[in-house]
Amino acid sequence: MLKYVRQKDDIIIVGCGNSTVGMNLYDANYRSIVSIDISPVAIKQMKELNKVKRPDLVFQQMDATKLEYNNEKFSVVIDKGTFDEFMTDSKEETVALVTKYIEEIKSVLKSNGRYICISLLQEHILKTVITNLSQSCAIRIIRCHDVESKALDQNESSIPVFMVVATKFSKLHAPVNLLTVEIDKAILDVAKSYFDFIEDDKSKVRIADGIDYITQAS
Repeated sequence: MLKYVRQKDDIIIVGCGNSTVGMNLYDANYRSIVSIDISPVAIKQMKELNKVKRPDLVFQQMDATKLEYNNEKFSVVIDKGTFDEFMTDSKEETVALVTKYIEEIKSVLKSNGRYICISLLQEHILKTVITNLSQSCAIRIIRCHDVESKALDQNESSIPVFMVVATKFSKLHAPVNLLTVEIDKAILDVAKSYFDFIEDDKSKVRIADGIDYITQAS
């Protein structure tokens, strides 16, 4: 995750609960961090836990579908499981709630800001992510192999975990020739199945390790 978050970023963590994400970022010298949750109990606990060691961490009780911030206030929005918690099914009222949530996220996100969502990314969630973000964001999906490996090392059950990084743009750029290097073929399969991606002369994909590919090409 740190690859997509800079220390100078203004960060909001939505649906923080008792997650240690904000604490870990603070300990890595990130300072502009706001964490919100709808639960007053969770917010009170996190304030108490961090008031001495991490006094600059901000915790606020707030509904993520009704954010009380100015437009384009944050350069990074971190969502660890909140999307999944909202998107329990594909019922009309659920989709409406999630759509409202994503609109709130986009409104507080600066141009070129990143929405980072950790998710199990089941099919109904993936489709909703694409529907709500693909017209206003460049979307990258990364499988979190390290998280899965850690679970196996601890003799815990391991299921696929993904990180969606949606970078907000203000306008579409003119078409360019694009070569994408992706180590995980499953990501290409997702792009073809759900994004209707088609390889052609202007958009090509190589399945390879990015560093190895650049080294060999240089």
